[in-house]
Amino acid sequence: MADVFAGTVEPAKTRGAWSDYNARIAEDIVKCGQLQGDIASELMYPASRLAGKNPLVKSFDFRPSELTIWGGENGAGKSALMNQLALSMMSQSQKVCLFSFEMDPKRTLISCMRCAFGRSPTTQDLFPFFDWANDLLYIYRNQGAISAEYCADGVFYAAKMLGCRHIVVDNLMMLTTGNSSDSVMQSQKRVVQTMKEIAIATGAHIHLVAHLRKPANGQGQNAKPSRFDISGSSDISNLADNVALLRRNREKEQQIIDGGFRNDQWDSEPDVLLTVDKQRATGDSSMTPLWYDKPSGQFCISSARYLQDYMPSGMSGIDTTKPHQLDAIQGLKERSKPWEPI
Repeated sequence: MADVFAGTVEPAKTRGAWSDYNARIAEDIVKCGQLQGDIASELMYPASRLAGKNPLVKSFDFRPSELTIWGGENGAGKSALMNQLALSMMSQSQKVCLFSFEMDPKRTLISCMRCAFGRSPTTQDLFPFFDWANDLLYIYRNQGAISAEYCADGVFYAAKMLGCRHIVVDNLMMLTTGNSSDSVMQSQKRVVQTMKEIAIATGAHIHLVAHLRKPANGQGQNAKPSRFDISGSSDISNLADNVALLRRNREKEQQIIDGGFRNDQWDSEPDVLLTVDKQRATGDSSMTPLWYDKPSGQFCISSARYLQDYMPSGMSGIDTTKPHQLDAIQGLKERSKPWEPI
C-alpha cells in the first residue's frame, strides 16, 4: 500500500470526503459549558420545548425537531386521526400544513370541518371555520403521487417560510419508487432520512403516515401491532423519533354484524387501539383504547364518546358534556356495518 505521508498518494483522495469539513469542524465541537445557557433555559421552562399537547395520549406530547411515524392498515383511520391532531394543534395556536396525496384536498378540508363541528358541515359553517383556520392551516392542493424531492421542498418551505410547526405527510408509499424490494427500501430510507433532517433543521414536528403489513399466518386481525409491522424497510422506524400505530378492532365489528354482540357490553371493547411503540426522548410506550364517533369523525377516549371542541369557544356548537354512545347504538340499527372505513 502506498504511503500517503510520503507524498506518493494525494492525502485528500485517500482520506475521503470527510477531510473537506476540516475547515469548519472547529466551530461544531465546543466545550460543554457553551451550552450552559441553553440547558438552563430548558430546565427552567420545559413547556417551551413542547410543540403541542396530544389530545388523546397524555404520555405522548409532541416535541419540536422530531419525526413521528403513524402506521396502520388500510381503513384503520390514519387520515382521520391526522385531521383531528391537526385541529388540536391549531387550537394550541400552532400552524399546520397537510400533504395528503391520496385524497382530494377539498375532501380533506371537509373532513376537517366535520371533525371541528362534530357533524357534517354546511355552507353556513364556511365563514366561521375559515375565519379561524385560514392563518393556521395550510394544505397541499394537488392530488396524486409526487417526487420525494418535490415533497421535501414543500415540507421545508412550509416549515421554514410559512412557520408551520406541524407538517403531516400522508403517506410514505406515494413518495417511494423502485423496481425491486431493495430499491424500494432504499427509497423509503432516503425519504425518512430527509424528513428527519428537515425536522432538525427547522424545529418543526413532522408526521409521516405509513402502512402496516398484513398480519402473518396464525396472527389474528386484532394482534397488537409493533413498529416491526411497518411495511417496508426497518429504517422507517429506526430513524424516527416516535412510532405510533393504529389497529382497527375488526373482530368487534364482525360480532356486531353477526348480531351476537348487541347487548349491554357491546361497546366495552374499543373500536381502535392506538399503540405508542417508541418515544426516543422518554422511552415511554403505551396502549390507548379509542372509540370512533362516525358523525364527527372524531376518536374519543371513552365509550361514552364525548367530543372535543377544537375551535374557539362556542364557535363550533359542540356540547362537550354530552355522551354520544346512544347515537352510535342508533347508528348500528340503521347500518349493516358498525362504522365505515375512515
